[in-house]
Amino acid sequence: MNYKELQKNTTEKFQSKSFTPGDRFSEMLSYWVVVIKNTDGVLTTLEGSHSNLKLGKYQSEEFANRFRYSHIDGYSIDYMGYSPEKVGLYVDTYCEQQKMSDSEIRDFKLSIIL
Repeated sequence: MNYKELQKNTTEKFQSKSFTPGDRFSEMLSYWVVVIKNTDGVLTTLEGSHSNLKLGKYQSEEFANRFRYSHIDGYSIDYMGYSPEKVGLYVDTYCEQQKMSDSEIRDFKLSIIL
């Protein structure tokens, strides 16, 4: 895939506003946004560098607008693809960074799947 195709895929993804757990986005391969849950258009994300993830919550429209450039066509992050198997890795990293107890980890993971 070349960069023009990557931009096309990114535009299609944002215009569809169809975000699925496992969708991964990146800015320069150093800042990542991973959708970990979508409940009726309310997205839960993990975002940041791999060593500093933060939890985010957005409506689908708000998410698309957050990463849209204001003066030129395009988006500040690129759609890197759908990888549901990587969600668990990001969740585990986030739990570790937050120094969650076992019960907090269990509750957090249950909140994602329920």
